[in-house]
Amino acid sequence: MKTLITVLLITLGLSAQPLLLTQEQERNAGVKTERVKEQSDLFLGEMMGSVEIPARLLHSVSIPFEVKIVRLLGEQYATLKAGDLLAEVVGSDFINAQQHLIERAIEWERSGQEHERKSQLCLEGVIAAKECVYSESERQSAEAQFKSARSMLMLFGVDEAFVAQALKSKTVQSRFGVRAPVAGILSEIHVRLGQSVEASSPLFTVMQKGDLWLSARLEHGVAQALHVGDEVLIEHEESALRSRVLSIAPFVESATQTVEVRFDLGASSTIRAGLKAPFRLSIARTVVRIPKAWTVLMGSRVLLFVRSDEGYTPQNLKVLGEDDEAYYSDDLTLASKQVVTQGVAALKGMMGMSDD
Repeated sequence: MKTLITVLLITLGLSAQPLLLTQEQERNAGVKTERVKEQSDLFLGEMMGSVEIPARLLHSVSIPFEVKIVRLLGEQYATLKAGDLLAEVVGSDFINAQQHLIERAIEWERSGQEHERKSQLCLEGVIAAKECVYSESERQSAEAQFKSARSMLMLFGVDEAFVAQALKSKTVQSRFGVRAPVAGILSEIHVRLGQSVEASSPLFTVMQKGDLWLSARLEHGVAQALHVGDEVLIEHEESALRSRVLSIAPFVESATQTVEVRFDLGASSTIRAGLKAPFRLSIARTVVRIPKAWTVLMGSRVLLFVRSDEGYTPQNLKVLGEDDEAYYSDDLTLASKQVVTQGVAALKGMMGMSDD
């Protein structure tokens, strides 16, 4: 009857009668206690994740005209500064663009001089005012065509100095340099020496330095514990880093019943892009960690023994999560209590508690 009453009290979540032991009984039962410590993270589980590069950090280098590669200078995985020379190319469109610009510059200069001459004649009344209006229109048209030709040449990636030199010397260069648009890593080279490349085909990919992402599919129950912006701890092998939740998919993948979640790994992470591996995930939440060896199972309940001046009392443990070795609870009152760490089985037997 005592056993049934004790089990009933525990099942109902009530405190059973404390078990008071003498020092000798404690020694014989091997009972030892320890004050529970708080920790700042709640372990949610292990996940398979993939380290990704955000699309905004990848810069494809291309030219909107057909060219031929005559010199390759960039080396894969080299660290680049913005403007570093990656290759030299030749192309008839490039030559034509220079010639067109020079022609438009000459025409703009001629129309400007003509407009200036006619403006003076208009002031002197030698020619009609409409002649001056017409010459101004021609000058503006020539200027617009010059600017259009200049913009077309700039599409090849040449700089202001190249354009200024072409206009000054009135000469055409057969080749031009392809340069890195941003600082970063030359992650991919899509061409080879001597290759003819079609217009707008990718020549290089430059990976700008920045924050990486970790994408993982989490069980629905785990994903529900997370919110965008939550601070988390991500562990891989010997690496551990603080992260935050960037996005959570608004739907559950029907085949796997998982939810895709994306985490921010930061720019200084030692975890490399492209890695696919298991990661341990914990959420930043103050909890207590209770090793499973300190507990007993009573049906679906997890109990531990707490020591007080009145004796040893079984107490329900509110479990938020668990791993192979421990339970995690947000019952922070346990942090101020002495919990039995050894002799749990002996106390269970003394109180007449069964596993039913």
